Amino acid sequence: MEYTSEDGGLPKAGFRVTDPRGREIGYEPTTNAVRQQMPLAQVYLDCEENDETGELRACKDHIEICGPVSGVYRIELLPMQNGRFFFSVSATSRRTHNGLIDDVTTSQASWQIRIDEQKPAVLLLRYSRDSGTQITLTEDTHDLADR
Repeated sequence: MEYTSEDGGLPKAGFRVTDPRGREIGYEPTTNAVRQQMPLAQVYLDCEENDETGELRACKDHIEICGPVSGVYRIELLPMQNGRFFFSVSATSRRTHNGLIDDVTTSQASWQIRIDEQKPAVLLLRYSRDSGTQITLTEDTHDLADR
């Protein structure tokens, strides 16, 4: 998973990803707290840098979960200010041997969301390790009434 904000600098939001087993990985910007309950998961920031000024630009936060479990992942974006945010998710299914070749399914989903208040946006990612299954990314409509 990766996300970025429209202004191109450092992302103006934290995040929390909860897997189907209730384990979390995340960063809360208001308290500077980091949660890491998922084995084999990592988070990193990737930015282009202006060679002359050292200014960071085109930054993306990446969340990588190795060996994910099948089910629904809850992705919460924790904004520090109003803005437009972009999500991109890619996933690979479990490798299965099918005769002479290995069968693997790779799928992608993306989402663009505008947050006008400093309340979390919640997306649901449906993932299956089964070969041939595509991921889906939708906004959690239960939280829309609160925004």
